[in-house]
Amino acid sequence: MKKYGIEAQVVSELWPKLGATDFTSHVATLAQARPDLIFSCFWAGDTPIFMKQAHAAGLTRSTKLVLTTGGGVHESLKKDFTPEGALLGYNCFYFENTKASALAKEFTRWHHDKFKEWPNYESDHGYFTVAAFKAAVERAARAGGGKWPTQDAIIQALEGVETESLSGSRRYREDHIMEATFFQGFTTHKNKHDFVTIDPVSRWARNRSRSRRASVSTTGSTAGRSDAPRHPAGRRLPRRRACSWSRRGCSWSSESRRS
Repeated sequence: MKKYGIEAQVVSELWPKLGATDFTSHVATLAQARPDLIFSCFWAGDTPIFMKQAHAAGLTRSTKLVLTTGGGVHESLKKDFTPEGALLGYNCFYFENTKASALAKEFTRWHHDKFKEWPNYESDHGYFTVAAFKAAVERAARAGGGKWPTQDAIIQALEGVETESLSGSRRYREDHIMEATFFQGFTTHKNKHDFVTIDPVSRWARNRSRSRRASVSTTGSTAGRSDAPRHPAGRRLPRRRACSWSRRGCSWSSESRRS
C-alpha cells in the first residue's frame, strides 16, 4: 500500500478456521477494533453468513467493506443485511454488465430462464475451459497433419491460447495460469432484485500491449469521475484503520497486504 501512497494501519487480522460457520466472536473482535474498513476475501457461503452476523451486530452501519470475491454468491447477498457502498468483486463475470457481448447476454437470459438463477463467474470459467480445449485440439491437430493430437501436444497447444469467453477474451498463459477480465463495483439497492448489485461497474482487464499492465474501464451512472473505484458519494474509501478478514489458504499473505 505504501507504493500507492495509501496510509493505513492494520488494527486486526483474523483467520477463521476452514469450515467454521459461527463468526460471532470474530465479529465482536472487529467491532471492538473499530476499523474504518474491513477487507475480506471470503467467498461462497462464508460471505452471506459473515454479512448476516456482522449486520446483526451493527457492524455494517459503521464500517466500510471490501468483499473481493463475494459477488460469486450475489443472490445470497440480500439487501436486508448487505449495505450499499461496499466494494464488491464479482470475479470474471457480472450478469448485469451493460457492455457485455451478445454471447454473454444470450447466455445470461438462457441461464435465468432455465435455472431461475443469474449466472456467476463459474459459468465463465466453465465456458472458457471448453472453448480453450477446443481451440488447443484444433491447433495441435493442424500441427500434426490432421491427426488427433496426443495429450502432450494438447497441453503444449494450450500454452498461450486465447479465445472468446462469456466475459470477453481470455487466455492461458505459458505457465498454465488463466487470464481474464474481472468485475467489481460499489453495492447498490437500486435494482429490481432482493439482493445487491453494483454501480458503477469497473472492468479490470489484461492490457495486450507489451507492457502487459492492467487496464481499467468504468461504466454506470457515476462513471467518468475516475478509473479508480470510488464510493457512490464521490469519496474514496477511508484509509486510516483497516481490518483484514480471510480464510486460511487465501492467496493473500500478511506480507503482501502490508507491502
